[in-house]
Amino acid sequence: MASSQGVALMKAVAIRKLGGAEVLEDLSLPRPTLGDRDVLVQIKAFAMNPVDWKLRCSNLGMPFPENTTKILGYDGAGVIVDVGSACSCGFALGDEVYFSGSCIRDGTNAEFTAVDERLIAKKPSTLSFQEAAAFPLVAITGYENLVETMRLNERQKAESSSILILGGAGGCGSFGIQLCKALGVKQVIATASRPESTEWCKKLGADTVITHGTSKTLQQELEAAGIGKVDGVYVCHDDERYASEVVDIVKPMGVIAPVVTFFPSKDDVMKMYLNRVTLSFGMMFCRSIHNLEPEKQGALLREVAQLIDAGKISPVATHTFNGLSANTVREAHTLQETQKCRGKIVVTV
Repeated sequence: MASSQGVALMKAVAIRKLGGAEVLEDLSLPRPTLGDRDVLVQIKAFAMNPVDWKLRCSNLGMPFPENTTKILGYDGAGVIVDVGSACSCGFALGDEVYFSGSCIRDGTNAEFTAVDERLIAKKPSTLSFQEAAAFPLVAITGYENLVETMRLNERQKAESSSILILGGAGGCGSFGIQLCKALGVKQVIATASRPESTEWCKKLGADTVITHGTSKTLQQELEAAGIGKVDGVYVCHDDERYASEVVDIVKPMGVIAPVVTFFPSKDDVMKMYLNRVTLSFGMMFCRSIHNLEPEKQGALLREVAQLIDAGKISPVATHTFNGLSANTVREAHTLQETQKCRGKIVVTV
């Protein structure tokens, strides 16, 4: 597609103001201009994440100036159709890749997107584009928290650790359960709030599933299951009321790794201090925003692809919408906002 001035155009779903799902629009926009280390990817599928609707509603508290047009979407899989002048990672035209990208650049809800080559990897050969698109953001998030922060890639540590995943049935939780099992974690405990979510967590490999959202505290649920305190908590469920409960179930010198809103009280902070508990927030866009070793994200996606192709991690896409249109993306956003769906929501282009 080209404009009357000869500029190459593309279909995209974007926002020009903040608000509900209705602000998502069908637009015809110029194809992205490549930076020196960018590749241009023709998108075949993209996935939804909570960050999509949160950016759409509030831009995460960042300014959203007038006359801004923003393409959302921070999971994608597609084919490389162009490369920047300084690309050096060995990618070629026609390579099938998957990636998450950066939240301060336009995303994947379009026919084409530009992404730094250091943030991408060849997609798992055993997966379709639709299946591959569901992985990048949750895979990067999981690796950065469970491997970099909790060091569960160290065999001795993994084999002696108990890890609780708060919100095991969502995207991050679904990947986190499987990564823990692939790393050999001794005891993987997930939380779920509905019977179908409980079964999903068990299917993914959780050793024990306890219920959150009842009149019982997490500590009471663990005790009822014959489990005491845990070595680490991967917090994937966005509910501030659990901060104090999480602090109460972590062993001395344990780790709390939240990837969602998490505000402990002063009393909770004192408990963590006295027990030397590490609280490490998991903002996976930090590397791309600040250009801090972005190549590590491409590298870990390569590791994830190997685990997937070896059959150690299974697809997490559970809902698929077809076609790049505002109506389709609105439906996907609306479902994502319910916070009730298992796994990941994918849109094929």
